[in-house]
Amino acid sequence: LNSDIDIANYYMYEANYNQAAGAWWGWYDGASERSTNIVRGANKDLTYIKRKEFSVNARAAMFNNSVTADASFFVNSVEGLIITPTTIYPSYFSTYYPTASFVPYTNFNNNKRTGFDLNLNYKKRVGSVDFNLGLAATYYSTEATKRDENFQYAYQNRTGKQIDGVWGLQTVGMFVDAADVTNSPSQKFGGIIKPGDLKYVDQNADNIIDDKDEVYLGRGGWYGAPLTLGVNLTAKYKGFTFFALGTGGFGSMAMKNSSYYWVYGNGKYSEVVRDRWTEATKETATYPRLTTLTGSNNFRNSDFWLYKTDRFNVSKLQLTYDFPKSILENSFMSEVSAYISGSNLLTISKERKVLELNTTSAPQARFYNVGVKVLF
Repeated sequence: LNSDIDIANYYMYEANYNQAAGAWWGWYDGASERSTNIVRGANKDLTYIKRKEFSVNARAAMFNNSVTADASFFVNSVEGLIITPTTIYPSYFSTYYPTASFVPYTNFNNNKRTGFDLNLNYKKRVGSVDFNLGLAATYYSTEATKRDENFQYAYQNRTGKQIDGVWGLQTVGMFVDAADVTNSPSQKFGGIIKPGDLKYVDQNADNIIDDKDEVYLGRGGWYGAPLTLGVNLTAKYKGFTFFALGTGGFGSMAMKNSSYYWVYGNGKYSEVVRDRWTEATKETATYPRLTTLTGSNNFRNSDFWLYKTDRFNVSKLQLTYDFPKSILENSFMSEVSAYISGSNLLTISKERKVLELNTTSAPQARFYNVGVKVLF
């Protein structure tokens, strides 16, 4: 399939000039003008993004239709994603001041997704109660099959890694004392390194810790967790109906990088700094030393701040009562039901407190509803 779903602008194949970022210049008579600069070059061969899909589907019904199943396996390849490449054109095609570039939009990057969907449903009557249990699951993996990149070290290549990869440094604890700082690779992220600062792995063994030591740490789940689950249960007894819905996401990671966790300068202290590194707590500290500076060495993406977002949510519970029609025979109402429900009731996760914490935004909430439905 040809797709324009990821194409944001019109006439991307045309060259573009403007004065908005042009440089000011003038003559001795006081007149001032602004240069017209090229923003991008033309590419008449620019075309649609190609979307190639293959899927196999199966459906089954067993035990007198009490068990039904739907399954699907899929492979999805999106090719020729449009970018402004930095490695396949000479560096002199672009200037930083005044800002100008002859580099055109180009079909280049490719992404691949592979996975399966599964839907199971089980119906059973036990005595006077009708049960219906459903399970839905989706699992998928991703791969950046082609990237415009030119990293010095192969372990930093995005090609072959997950599309939603989280990248950062690997830590080996905190510096114990001044001798530990002196005898370790030099960390080049700014500031004076002191005991209590985070200590990183020198991936390329050049005795320097910098951006070249960042590695793949895990999946961010930006387009959904690798494994997504949904479980629903419906039980009916006479006029009562009970419904429960649980949802879960597993396999992705995130960074504790908000102002609640990265505390420095005159920022407000949160409870996480109570376990900060000091000379007295160096053996048990779970947080780096406090600093009045920017903390640029400690507060950067690394596995020290990484956590798993695995969770299972009790997303909804509802109890409904449908009044018998015999009661409504002589009334102006044809149907009446009453219900009580709750949403976002419970999160089960090792990192529940982190997942339920919002900072600089509205708090998360649980919802409770009571209602009556009347049909005339």
